[in-house]
Amino acid sequence: MPELRPLTILCMASYCKGVAFLRAAKQLGCTVLLLTRENQAEENWPHESIDEIFYMPDLRKRPDIIYAVSYIARSYPIDQIVALDDFDVDTAGALRDHLRLPGLSESHARHFRDKLAMRTITQAAGIPVPEFTSVFNYDRLREFMGRVPPPWLLKPRSEASAMGIITINHADEIWPTLDRLGDMQSYHLLERFLPGDVFHVDGLVQDGELIFAEAHRYGRPPMSVAVPRMSNSSAPMPMANFTSWSAPHAWGVLILPKRSSSLPGSTCGQNGPKSRSPTCAVSLTNCRNRAPTTPG
Repeated sequence: MPELRPLTILCMASYCKGVAFLRAAKQLGCTVLLLTRENQAEENWPHESIDEIFYMPDLRKRPDIIYAVSYIARSYPIDQIVALDDFDVDTAGALRDHLRLPGLSESHARHFRDKLAMRTITQAAGIPVPEFTSVFNYDRLREFMGRVPPPWLLKPRSEASAMGIITINHADEIWPTLDRLGDMQSYHLLERFLPGDVFHVDGLVQDGELIFAEAHRYGRPPMSVAVPRMSNSSAPMPMANFTSWSAPHAWGVLILPKRSSSLPGSTCGQNGPKSRSPTCAVSLTNCRNRAPTTPG
């Protein structure tokens, strides 16, 4: 009978997030690893709940992040990867694809991070969305601007909140803006601006069932939120009557365990992670000891 061992979870965080999650994972007995950026080294991480921490300059740079996590996997049998920060969701998906681990793939992770993917899948489901277009083909852009009245919002597809949004009031403004973006323009979409209150809903889905949801209203009007570096505060609203829905690709998250000795070889070449103090991570809903998985 194969030897049972704790789950090993690699948590990724470009910023200091998920402290409660890390502590909970540790309490569940999992081996928790944390991969974060070098400039987050002095943040208030719960070191007592982490087996080992690794640092890199940038968690989104490829193929460096693939090399680094593959290097960590030589010494730790990683079972799950958890993104603790919004910016790391798609990267975690790419790492799962590379290591063939369970959870959201990079393609499915785009439904939570890529604003163009979000609008496309939402529209296909029959949910009303503001008129929008990709920034791939200039003829389609011209057709969109000729059909949809301004103002429009030029939005980065993968930034968080309202960061990087540019207001376009006239068709002549779009072309110099795209010139400044250069090769990055395809990472944007153009959307009709609709005035009014803005709301968002935070939710948690487990086994296809919505088990938590809370609606918030933004404290600033949308046009002022859609300005770089502008604070977009939001206030919670009373719990609404939310209906459960099926989400086959949504599943539980992970947590973390205890400190361990340093990883052999604390650096991973030019692009590898630097190991400093210990840390740990695990899955909240499935953090039991189990036998190592063998390929089928």
